[in-house]
Amino acid sequence: MPMRACEKCFENNWKYKTIEDIIRATCNLCGHEVEFASRKKAGKAKQETELKEGSPCRKCGAKIILKEPKKHKTNTAYYFSAYYFCPKCKTMYMAEKFKVWNEAGEEKTKTTKGNQGGILDMIKATSEARPIALEDDNAPKQTFYCDAGTQNNGQFGNQKTVVVVTDVTGKVLVEEHIGDKTNNEGELIGILKATSLAPSHSVILSDSQLAVNWAKGRYKTRIDRLKPLVTEVKNAVKEKGVEVKWIPREENQAGIYIENTHSL
Repeated sequence: MPMRACEKCFENNWKYKTIEDIIRATCNLCGHEVEFASRKKAGKAKQETELKEGSPCRKCGAKIILKEPKKHKTNTAYYFSAYYFCPKCKTMYMAEKFKVWNEAGEEKTKTTKGNQGGILDMIKATSEARPIALEDDNAPKQTFYCDAGTQNNGQFGNQKTVVVVTDVTGKVLVEEHIGDKTNNEGELIGILKATSLAPSHSVILSDSQLAVNWAKGRYKTRIDRLKPLVTEVKNAVKEKGVEVKWIPREENQAGIYIENTHSL
């Protein structure tokens, strides 16, 4: 999956070298180098850390608590009987062990006596936990992931870029080849397409810090060809009333789909 833009030259044109579980990326334009853990290593580390009540929030470090929604959706394939919640930064974490299926005639959960609040435990429970949007007074109603992947980034006339938008379950809502565009343009277009789908007060998640800051109006671009697109995205986000947030690349559902589906 493509990295974010270079902090030196603000372009996204990298070459990669993998050394064991470390990936070294070198900017082809200015020579700036960064190193980061591979997705395989990051995934292992994430799986090894099982969330439980009292664990530190992965976002702010405060202790998380266990909460049970007062009501559940009955018109969906599944719902969650409980979730972990950070009272400080309002981040919610959903664990697969709290997932309850609504499929008729098939009991997928069992009630454990003596468990806190009568929480339903999954028969096939896993330790994986990730932030999601739930029906809560302080939570957005819907969350969307967006990302872009580019082949031959920076080689104008020979670039091939795909944009993907998914929901929190990883279901692909948008998958569009936008042609000869840079990865920065693709990241902005991904946010724009997610904004067009999202209801007001939704959250749009992207792993491009540069695109997120452009969308929020925090950064300005010095690249003339990007200025109209940056303005369009910024205005669309403001008018729709959605919130654009940055997430690590290994948590981006849209990016995972691109990596697994497209050869870039």
